Amino acid sequence: MNAIITVFLLSLIAGLGTGLGGLIAVIRRPGPRQYGFLMGITAGVMITLSFLELVNEAWELQGFATATIGFGAGAIFMFVVDVTIPHIRFGVKEIPHSAESNAIDTPEPHRHGRRRSGQVRNRTPIEQGLLKSGILIAIGITIHNFPEGIAVGAGYMHTPAFGIFIALAILLHNIPEGIATALPLCKSGVCRWDSFRVAFLSGLAEPVGALFAALFLTSFQGLIPGALEGQINAETVKRVSDRVRLIAEGANGPTTLEADQVFMENNVFVIPDFLCNAGGVTVSYFESVQNDMNYYWTREEVLEHLDTKITQAFNSVVEMAAREQVFMRDAAYMVAIDRVVKAMELRGWL
Repeated sequence: MNAIITVFLLSLIAGLGTGLGGLIAVIRRPGPRQYGFLMGITAGVMITLSFLELVNEAWELQGFATATIGFGAGAIFMFVVDVTIPHIRFGVKEIPHSAESNAIDTPEPHRHGRRRSGQVRNRTPIEQGLLKSGILIAIGITIHNFPEGIAVGAGYMHTPAFGIFIALAILLHNIPEGIATALPLCKSGVCRWDSFRVAFLSGLAEPVGALFAALFLTSFQGLIPGALEGQINAETVKRVSDRVRLIAEGANGPTTLEADQVFMENNVFVIPDFLCNAGGVTVSYFESVQNDMNYYWTREEVLEHLDTKITQAFNSVVEMAAREQVFMRDAAYMVAIDRVVKAMELRGWL
């Protein structure tokens, strides 16, 4: 419970960065120069994060086509949101009686309906184009903040220090997002504090996402039998918590057939030993390759090659399990046997 409360507070602090950005945007109603300057800063930050970091990393991880399709899907989604969702006219109360009233100071009513003598304010006409842009940005930032909250929650549940780092990074990242949310609304003629409230509320999607991740992960535990063979057997499997949904076999043969049957019945995802702990033997093979070439890789190159091989092997087993509707251990054997059969066929042995 303490971890969940901490996750909530961390994500709330991160989300308040959006409100802080909104406050910066509405301290005073921006003129053309201030509007252009602040929007330029926020655009620069977002473009840098999106294209120089996120898109490039996505291209490396999933390939150019997949990442580009995902980027296009996001753009299409926001276009559909813009076209189909009715736009809320926040600024109706700000519309003046006439165009000339832009230059007329109108007494501001007291909150009880009385006018404060000597206190006036300028009313600004609504610019529909900016209002529409502001509402669209607010919707997009709110949607965007939800997975950011998930990142904070998941990061903290994995390693508290990592979660704190993510929260601080998102806090700084959210300040220009808050500016981008509130500034078009304020510039369009919407009341400054209404603009701030929209930015502030969009940041509250962060703790919602963080709580979702924390609650999900507290109901999901993993188990890593990493020492001795046969430790999870017909008797000890009864002591494995029902909350364990994943088992990664770090040891050789830590799970007996009887325990395997229980895991299959309970739909527990098991990464079998000869897939899960194959890193060591794979790197040993790399050593042999380097010795044969008399050319040696750097540590980073070894890790990169290992990541490629392990990821390919894991994906092959998962795909086989899904396609044939079998347990992960059976799928791993099926992949291995299939490759041996194909090799024998290519050699003419079959």
